[in-house]
Amino acid sequence: MLAELRITPVDARTDFAALITSVLRVVHESALPNCVSAMSTVVEGDLGAILQIVRRCHEEARKHTDRVLIELALDDREGRPNELAHSLDRLREVAVGVPLKRHQPPRRRSVSFGPRTTMTTLVGEPLSRTRHALAADVKAATAHGLHIEARPDGFEARVTLDV
Repeated sequence: MLAELRITPVDARTDFAALITSVLRVVHESALPNCVSAMSTVVEGDLGAILQIVRRCHEEARKHTDRVLIELALDDREGRPNELAHSLDRLREVAVGVPLKRHQPPRRRSVSFGPRTTMTTLVGEPLSRTRHALAADVKAATAHGLHIEARPDGFEARVTLDV
């Protein structure tokens, strides 16, 4: 089951971004597959797990505001596990115009600098102009966010860039 969740604080006592970040932390700690966008968050799981996350997000938001609006849309489809990943893969496939091939999980190299500091480099598939369809050459990029999500078949990393 997929659930789209929108939480809107009204008259927040805290900075809007800080409030939403604290609510998103609840979603990410749930370990359910999720996808965050500028307007909502989609979570995949059974109804009980989804409602538990909604309750915890509501409780977290209420710590920072006296009024919160919550919108929840459910897509309950029998026999479709991993629907979020499949839907996103299909959208990417259609957008690029090339069927997606499953690639090998990235190789990892780690270097330890002491008991508390480790640098890890993930090496994934190479950039392909056919598969990744760049519209223009990129001259500069600034990283604004990194989200790493555990999946049944490995990990998925999403990087937010200003190009």
